[in-house]
Amino acid sequence: QGREGDVWVLAQVSLDHFKRINETQGHEWGDLLLRAVARRLLSRLERLAPCCEGRPPVVCRWGGDEFMLSLLWRQPRPDQVLEAIEGLRQALAEPYTVKGRSLTVGVSLGFSARLWRPEDTLNAAVQQAELALTEAKRTGRGRTVEATLTLQMLHTRRSCLMEALRTATRDDSLSLVFQPIVSARSGRPQAYEALLRWRCAGMGPISPVEFIPLAE
Repeated sequence: QGREGDVWVLAQVSLDHFKRINETQGHEWGDLLLRAVARRLLSRLERLAPCCEGRPPVVCRWGGDEFMLSLLWRQPRPDQVLEAIEGLRQALAEPYTVKGRSLTVGVSLGFSARLWRPEDTLNAAVQQAELALTEAKRTGRGRTVEATLTLQMLHTRRSCLMEALRTATRDDSLSLVFQPIVSARSGRPQAYEALLRWRCAGMGPISPVEFIPLAE
């Protein structure tokens, strides 16, 4: 139960390319690594306990290679949460010693941080953390990303564009333009570069910089 002034932080941690550990070392080593990650995660969260004023963080394994943590932070500074969560991610990405062997795994993290309100639901907070984690993975992995209104708007836009792309080859919204390649010696076109353009219904012209990665 939160109090006025509390910031509710919900973070989702994902181990990047964890499947490789199972494939190359075996599932036994994967399980041992997961336990080592869990121990380090709990140890790092103990350092944040004083910020929670007697309400210890809650942590659980969320999926095969994912963990979720939740904490109520009493009136943090604006940059304090991001600094602490990024420090946590970096600590989890440091090498692990398992049965005398060194194992390393990448870590991506997405989190939401909002002033606690009685009407807040776990499902909404989890959705925001998952959105931030997806963005961390999409933009290269090994990053910490916070869920923001801007990120939510970009995600909604990408989802709409991806849906529209499914019919773009049938609704005449795609077209080609041709850029001439001119010889510097003769001043005459020697070839043409074919460029794809998209005018999405309801959203207008969409830059190739935006829609080509979505198409790929």
